[in-house]
Amino acid sequence: MILGDAVLSDSIKILIAEENYVISLVLQRMIEKLDHQCVGLATSEQEIIELTRNTTPDAIILDTSFVDAKGLKKIEKTIEAMNTSIIFSSTRKTDGITFGTAQNSSGHYLSKPYLITDLKSEIEKIRPS
Repeated sequence: MILGDAVLSDSIKILIAEENYVISLVLQRMIEKLDHQCVGLATSEQEIIELTRNTTPDAIILDTSFVDAKGLKKIEKTIEAMNTSIIFSSTRKTDGITFGTAQNSSGHYLSKPYLITDLKSEIEKIRPS
């Protein structure tokens, strides 16, 4: 689902990839409260790839509970030339794909339940200069 086109100055375009629609709506509100733009809500691996191509987000908040290592490679290949960051999210910090991949690649990680202070901190790390 692609969302509105309003762009705020200094705002980051963020794609939410979350299997739970209610949680994605809460996260969308938090993003908007921080004056950033949510460009879409993806609920499957294919939607992540399609929305990434169509909206060119600055970041993807990726709930790893519905993406395996093979799917993650597809997503990373899609964003290779786009300068898009991945902020991994999970309910467990010890989740293998999340914790290990976050440490070895972007280093961006959000633990559930989402806190607006943590979200703000991760967004500040990826804000384009």
